[in-house]
Amino acid sequence: MRNLFKFTENEKTKKFLGAGFSVSLAGLAIGGLMIHGHGELKLSEVPLIYPGIGFLGCLILIYAAKGLAVVLRRDENYYDK
Repeated sequence: MRNLFKFTENEKTKKFLGAGFSVSLAGLAIGGLMIHGHGELKLSEVPLIYPGIGFLGCLILIYAAKGLAVVLRRDENYYDK
């Protein structure tokens, strides 16, 4: 299981995956601009509001995890005691 993602250690592979994800994200964003949403709220009429909310949610999760890691961090020899 450890070697499952070993292929991502290659720099060419990292660049290729990053470019692929970027193109996919751009395509989804452009597609989202082309489709008219019919929501009950005025907020749903704002272009790219749902990807923006999703991005903010991811940022909140990342910073919450970093804060939790600081709180829960133990000494290096915690289990050796």
